[in-house]
Amino acid sequence: METASIRSARVSALSHATEDKTKVVEAMTKVVAKSFSGDFHSARMKGHYGNEILLLKIVSSSPREAEVFLKQLWKRLLAYDREMILSATENSMDQSGTLFLRVDKGQALHGNVRIGSVDTIRVELQFSPDKDNKGEIVRTVQKTLSTISTP
Repeated sequence: METASIRSARVSALSHATEDKTKVVEAMTKVVAKSFSGDFHSARMKGHYGNEILLLKIVSSSPREAEVFLKQLWKRLLAYDREMILSATENSMDQSGTLFLRVDKGQALHGNVRIGSVDTIRVELQFSPDKDNKGEIVRTVQKTLSTISTP
């Protein structure tokens, strides 16, 4: 079975008015781990009650950067998290081949990359598998992730 190449990666997070923006950027920086050459971009938004929310994001500048990021991220995940991602790939991927992961923001601030579900950093990995069928895309991406050597 062939593997899928990665086209791009995007890391984003929300910084609420009650959070320290510099700590959110620090957590994101620790997730990216120097694999992106670009800068963080931000956009101001208003929450449901008028509170300020800052959307922070950084995007890979090339497929090579995205590949380096993917390999670093995958190696830093716990074996349990890697298995969870592999078993839930279909539910975490859209039809176009983008895999969506959520990394625990608090753990990231301490330098740990752990899958989370509350107060997270969003990671989008866009693959380009030469398939039209989502099931085939999922299997190809799973194969790609499985071939990344881990410690």
